[in-house]
Formats: sequence, C-alpha cells, structure tokens
Amino acid sequence: IAPEADWLQVSECSYGMIGRMQAEHAPATGLLPDYILDPASDSPEPAPPDFLEDEQDGTYHYNACRTPWRIGIHFLTTGDLRSRAAVGAMSDWFESEAGGDPNEIRAGYELDGSPLPGSGYSSLAFVAPVGVAAMADGGSQVWVDALWDAVTEPGMESEYYEDTLKMLAMIA
Repeated sequence: IAPEADWLQVSECSYGMIGRMQAEHAPATGLLPDYILDPASDSPEPAPPDFLEDEQDGTYHYNACRTPWRIGIHFLTTGDLRSRAAVGAMSDWFESEAGGDPNEIRAGYELDGSPLPGSGYSSLAFVAPVGVAAMADGGSQVWVDALWDAVTEPGMESEYYEDTLKMLAMIA
C-alpha cells in the first residue's frame, strides 16, 4: 500500500470514530473526551475515571481541550469537510454555552456540556483552541474576533501549557 493510502485509512478511521463519539456521547456539544476506549471499533466509549491519568479521563478536560485546534487545523490545511463538521459542532456549542463571551468558556466539561466540578474558571488551554475551531467552522466572524480578543488580551493567568496552546492557535 502506498503511504498516501495508509494516511487516508487513518483519516477514515479517525473521522469515523469522531462521528460515532459525537453522535453517541455528545450529540448536543460535539465534545470529545481526554481518552477513548476501543477507538477503532463500531462503538468507541469515553474512558472510565482513572483509566490513565485521573478521574477526568472520560471528560473534556486538559487533554481533550486540544482537539478543536487539532481538528480545526486539519480543515484549514486540507479542506476536509468531516473536520469542518466535527469542529463546527464544538464551536457552535461553545459560542452558545458562553453566550458569545469566550471568557465564559470553563476549564472542563462533561460530554453533555455540564461544567466539571472545580472548572469555574477560564483557561487559555480551553479558549485558544476554540478559536481555531471557529475559523474552520466558517460561522460567525464576530465569534472568531471575540475569541482572538480573549486570547490576545493581557491579564489571563497562564503557564507553559496554556501559553503553548495560545501560540499554536495564534499561528493558525
């Protein structure tokens, strides 16, 4: 098999899994969990608590917060409409949930959109990647601009991880 065919197969499997996860576990939000069990099967599942790192392994937390950036970049660099659909669901939900104010995006959610306990703060690790998703979604320029303003506004506490995701989102 040619290397291109291998990558096409990876893409097919990945978007099949993303579509199943969103349809079965996050139909209202499009959120994906930190870790997924049986990703190549017809019935992937969010990981149980403490599967690999901590009790948030099956939620949209500090690993999954990068998925809007990753999938959004895929659309921006390839035009793959499956990636646009996947991040469109996320971006639309975040805009609605935050009332159009990126500073209201919380630092972690259940896949149904309920804020995680202890997530009552905003973090660039969660806000910046949504900006890339919003660009790929092609929806509201007002939302994209609000996300850009939130990411570039001085004063939000951040450390290496948050700053790295901020920089990668800004490059996109």
